Amino acid sequence: MDIVVATNNNNKYREIVSILNFKQSRVLSLKDIDFNDKIIEDGQTYYDNARKKAQAIREKIQDKIILADDSGLEISALNNAPGVISARYLNGLSQKEKNAEIIKKLEKIDKLKRNAKFLCVVCLIMPDGESHFFNGVCEGHIAEEIQGERGFGYDPIFIPSGFLKTFGVLSEDIKNTISHRAIAFTRAKNFIVRSGLLE
Repeated sequence: MDIVVATNNNNKYREIVSILNFKQSRVLSLKDIDFNDKIIEDGQTYYDNARKKAQAIREKIQDKIILADDSGLEISALNNAPGVISARYLNGLSQKEKNAEIIKKLEKIDKLKRNAKFLCVVCLIMPDGESHFFNGVCEGHIAEEIQGERGFGYDPIFIPSGFLKTFGVLSEDIKNTISHRAIAFTRAKNFIVRSGLLE
Protein backbone atom coordinates (compact mmCIF):
# COMPACT_ATOMS: atom_id res chain seq x y z
CA MET A 1 0.00 0.00 0.00
CA ASP A 2 1.54 3.30 -1.11
CA ILE A 3 1.34 6.49 0.95
CA VAL A 4 1.11 9.92 -0.64
CA VAL A 5 2.46 12.87 1.34
CA ALA A 6 1.10 16.25 0.26
CA THR A 7 4.31 18.16 -0.32
CA ASN A 8 6.73 19.20 -3.04
CA ASN A 9 9.23 20.48 -0.49
CA ASN A 10 12.19 18.10 -0.62
CA ASN A 11 13.36 18.92 2.91
CA LYS A 12 9.91 18.38 4.36
CA TYR A 13 9.43 15.19 2.33
CA ARG A 14 12.68 13.66 3.62
CA GLU A 15 11.75 14.62 7.16
CA ILE A 16 8.34 12.97 6.93
CA VAL A 17 9.77 9.81 5.31
CA SER A 18 12.25 9.55 8.19
CA ILE A 19 9.49 10.03 10.77
CA LEU A 20 7.14 7.47 9.21
CA ASN A 21 9.94 4.95 8.65
CA PHE A 22 7.75 2.41 6.85
CA LYS A 23 10.02 -0.39 5.64
CA GLN A 24 7.70 -2.15 3.22
CA SER A 25 5.69 0.70 1.71
CA ARG A 26 6.55 3.51 -0.66
CA VAL A 27 6.07 7.06 0.59
CA LEU A 28 5.40 9.25 -2.43
CA SER A 29 5.60 13.02 -2.82
CA LEU A 30 3.32 15.06 -5.05
CA LYS A 31 6.06 15.05 -7.67
CA ASP A 32 6.06 11.25 -7.65
CA ILE A 33 2.36 11.13 -8.58
CA ASP A 34 2.57 14.03 -11.06
CA PHE A 35 0.20 16.15 -8.99
CA ASN A 36 0.76 19.71 -10.18
CA ASP A 37 -2.46 21.45 -9.13
CA LYS A 38 -2.02 24.64 -7.12
CA ILE A 39 -3.72 24.27 -3.74
CA ILE A 40 -4.54 27.63 -2.15
CA GLU A 41 -4.08 27.32 1.61
CA ASP A 42 -6.62 29.96 2.60
CA GLY A 43 -8.20 28.19 5.55
CA GLN A 44 -8.71 29.88 8.90
CA THR A 45 -7.13 26.99 10.80
CA TYR A 46 -4.43 24.36 10.38
CA TYR A 47 -7.23 21.79 10.21
CA ASP A 48 -8.86 23.62 7.29
CA ASN A 49 -5.67 23.70 5.26
CA ALA A 50 -4.65 20.11 6.01
CA ARG A 51 -8.12 18.89 5.02
CA LYS A 52 -8.13 20.96 1.84
CA LYS A 53 -4.81 19.54 0.67
CA ALA A 54 -5.76 15.95 1.47
CA GLN A 55 -9.12 16.21 -0.25
CA ALA A 56 -7.59 17.76 -3.38
CA ILE A 57 -5.34 14.72 -3.74
CA ARG A 58 -8.15 12.33 -2.90
CA GLU A 59 -10.16 13.68 -5.83
CA LYS A 60 -7.48 12.32 -8.16
CA ILE A 61 -6.23 9.25 -6.29
CA GLN A 62 -8.46 6.84 -4.39
CA ASP A 63 -6.32 3.73 -3.94
CA LYS A 64 -3.62 5.10 -1.64
CA ILE A 65 -3.23 6.38 1.90
CA ILE A 66 -3.05 10.19 1.83
CA LEU A 67 -1.30 12.34 4.44
CA ALA A 68 -1.47 16.13 4.33
CA ASP A 69 -0.37 18.54 7.01
CA ASP A 70 -0.40 22.19 7.84
CA SER A 71 1.87 23.68 10.43
CA GLY A 72 2.93 27.00 11.81
CA LEU A 73 4.95 28.91 14.36
CA GLU A 74 3.12 30.88 17.03
CA ILE A 75 5.05 33.51 19.00
CA SER A 76 3.39 34.79 22.18
CA ALA A 77 4.94 38.27 22.06
CA LEU A 78 3.66 38.74 18.49
CA ASN A 79 0.06 37.83 19.35
CA ASN A 80 0.71 34.27 18.11
CA ALA A 81 1.92 35.44 14.69
CA PRO A 82 2.81 34.18 12.17
CA GLY A 83 0.44 31.33 12.97
CA VAL A 84 -1.64 29.75 10.22
CA ILE A 85 -0.05 32.04 7.62
CA SER A 86 3.50 31.03 8.59
CA ALA A 87 4.39 30.00 5.03
CA ARG A 88 3.13 33.32 3.65
CA TYR A 89 4.24 35.56 6.51
CA LEU A 90 6.28 38.59 5.39
CA ASN A 91 5.69 37.71 1.76
CA GLY A 92 8.42 38.87 -0.55
CA LEU A 93 11.23 38.06 1.88
CA SER A 94 13.44 35.01 1.74
CA GLN A 95 13.16 32.58 4.66
CA LYS A 96 16.47 33.82 6.03
CA GLU A 97 15.18 37.40 5.86
CA LYS A 98 11.95 36.37 7.59
CA ASN A 99 13.90 34.76 10.41
CA ALA A 100 16.06 37.87 10.77
CA GLU A 101 12.99 40.11 10.82
CA ILE A 102 11.40 38.08 13.61
CA ILE A 103 14.62 38.30 15.63
CA LYS A 104 14.55 42.07 15.10
CA LYS A 105 10.90 42.36 16.18
CA LEU A 106 11.78 40.60 19.44
CA GLU A 107 15.09 42.33 20.19
CA LYS A 108 13.61 44.33 23.08
CA ILE A 109 11.63 41.42 24.48
CA ASP A 110 12.96 39.86 27.68
CA LYS A 111 14.40 36.35 27.35
CA LEU A 112 11.65 34.97 29.57
CA LYS A 113 8.94 36.38 27.33
CA ARG A 114 10.05 34.91 24.00
CA ASN A 115 7.80 31.87 24.31
CA ALA A 116 6.77 30.20 21.08
CA LYS A 117 5.45 26.92 19.81
CA PHE A 118 5.31 24.96 16.61
CA LEU A 119 1.97 23.32 15.77
CA CYS A 120 1.14 20.69 13.17
CA VAL A 121 -2.14 19.12 12.10
CA VAL A 122 -2.16 16.04 9.86
CA CYS A 123 -5.19 14.98 7.84
CA LEU A 124 -5.16 11.29 7.00
CA ILE A 125 -7.50 9.93 4.33
CA MET A 126 -7.68 6.16 4.17
CA PRO A 127 -8.33 4.27 0.90
CA ASP A 128 -12.00 3.89 1.88
CA GLY A 129 -12.31 7.70 2.06
CA GLU A 130 -12.46 7.93 5.85
CA SER A 131 -10.69 11.02 7.28
CA HIS A 132 -8.82 11.35 10.55
CA PHE A 133 -6.87 14.19 12.16
CA PHE A 134 -3.77 14.13 14.35
CA ASN A 135 -2.02 17.06 15.97
CA GLY A 136 1.38 17.78 17.43
CA VAL A 137 2.78 20.68 19.46
CA CYS A 138 6.39 21.52 20.30
CA GLU A 139 6.87 24.20 22.94
CA GLY A 140 9.95 26.39 23.09
CA HIS A 141 11.16 29.94 22.61
CA ILE A 142 12.73 32.19 19.99
CA ALA A 143 16.52 32.47 19.96
CA GLU A 144 18.28 35.83 20.17
CA GLU A 145 20.10 35.13 16.93
CA ILE A 146 19.84 32.77 13.96
CA GLN A 147 21.56 29.48 14.77
CA GLY A 148 22.50 26.73 12.34
CA GLU A 149 21.47 25.68 8.87
CA ARG A 150 19.80 22.34 9.51
CA GLY A 151 16.12 21.83 8.87
CA PHE A 152 14.14 24.49 7.05
CA GLY A 153 11.69 27.32 7.60
CA TYR A 154 11.84 28.79 11.09
CA ASP A 155 14.02 26.00 12.50
CA PRO A 156 17.14 28.24 12.91
CA ILE A 157 15.35 30.58 15.33
CA PHE A 158 13.32 28.09 17.40
CA ILE A 159 14.78 26.50 20.53
CA PRO A 160 12.63 23.59 21.79
CA SER A 161 11.99 23.31 25.52
CA GLY A 162 14.71 21.41 27.34
CA PHE A 163 17.41 22.32 24.81
CA LEU A 164 19.88 25.18 24.40
CA LYS A 165 20.16 25.12 20.61
CA THR A 166 17.70 25.67 17.76
CA PHE A 167 16.35 23.04 15.41
CA GLY A 168 18.83 24.56 12.96
CA VAL A 169 21.64 23.10 15.08
CA LEU A 170 20.13 20.00 16.67
CA SER A 171 20.47 16.68 14.85
CA GLU A 172 17.76 15.30 12.61
CA ASP A 173 17.35 12.37 15.00
CA ILE A 174 16.47 14.71 17.85
CA LYS A 175 14.18 16.90 15.75
CA ASN A 176 12.38 13.91 14.24
CA THR A 177 11.60 12.67 17.74
CA ILE A 178 10.36 15.82 19.49
CA SER A 179 9.10 18.20 16.79
CA HIS A 180 5.46 19.11 16.20
CA ARG A 181 5.58 17.30 12.87
CA ALA A 182 7.18 14.21 14.43
CA ILE A 183 4.45 14.00 17.05
CA ALA A 184 1.57 14.46 14.59
CA PHE A 185 2.91 12.09 11.92
CA THR A 186 3.84 9.44 14.49
CA ARG A 187 0.26 9.52 15.76
CA ALA A 188 -0.97 9.13 12.18
CA LYS A 189 1.47 6.26 11.59
CA ASN A 190 0.32 4.46 14.73
CA PHE A 191 -3.29 4.74 13.56
CA ILE A 192 -2.38 3.32 10.14
CA VAL A 193 -0.54 0.42 11.76
CA ARG A 194 -3.46 -0.31 14.07
CA SER A 195 -5.75 -0.36 11.04
CA GLY A 196 -3.81 -3.37 9.75
CA LEU A 197 -3.07 -1.83 6.34
CA LEU A 198 0.65 -1.42 6.97
CA GLU A 199 3.28 -2.63 9.37
